[in-house]
Amino acid sequence: MTKGKIEEMVNSISQDSEENTNHLQTMTMAMIELNEEKFEHLITHSIEKDGFEKTVIELLVPFLEKLSLLWLTGSISPVHEHFINNLIRQKIAAQINALPFAEARDDKPRVLLFEPIGEDQEVLLSLINYFFRSRGCQTLYLGNNIDINDLEVATQLFSPNCILTTISDNNKKSPTDFLTELGELHPNLQVIASTQSVAQKMLLPENIATFEDFNEFLEFIDELENSEQA
Repeated sequence: MTKGKIEEMVNSISQDSEENTNHLQTMTMAMIELNEEKFEHLITHSIEKDGFEKTVIELLVPFLEKLSLLWLTGSISPVHEHFINNLIRQKIAAQINALPFAEARDDKPRVLLFEPIGEDQEVLLSLINYFFRSRGCQTLYLGNNIDINDLEVATQLFSPNCILTTISDNNKKSPTDFLTELGELHPNLQVIASTQSVAQKMLLPENIATFEDFNEFLEFIDELENSEQA
């Protein structure tokens, strides 16, 4: 590239970064002030300008990471967390409802999504559901507080070939023990888990795969699309 082109790209990246930082600050203030109108205006404008997926990747996921830090440090109350999570869930639900129903296809996974008892990452699970649905995958979204022993009826009726869940240290069982049990209960299904708490992944059953952050999940989705196009 020419020197002028390089300078143009650097300036563009810097402006985008500064704009996203300002948006994150605005979202944080909207949460602290319990200001639904301010949050709604920002997210709606971003979706109209850049599309929902770019808004998720550049704004919502970084904001959720910031939200976790604010919660851990005691900077916000449960009221703030529930307020903003409900607004984000509404946005995701609206996007999912706008998608057409996918037809069953052999080259796309049928995904059952759930959270076990004690987990509270439903916004993340909803986002993952959207990304699967937007790529034409059939999904069965069960939400949270699901006992894994109750999954049998869902697997019999929906016939998934993939189960996706989230698991953290908040669960009564260790993430390793929980995923091992889940993998052994469904040995013929691919199990994918969002977790940062499994140190020795080689101890998990062979049908278990994990990702530690949303970027890793996006890489998985990209690989899925690329394999279908090949």
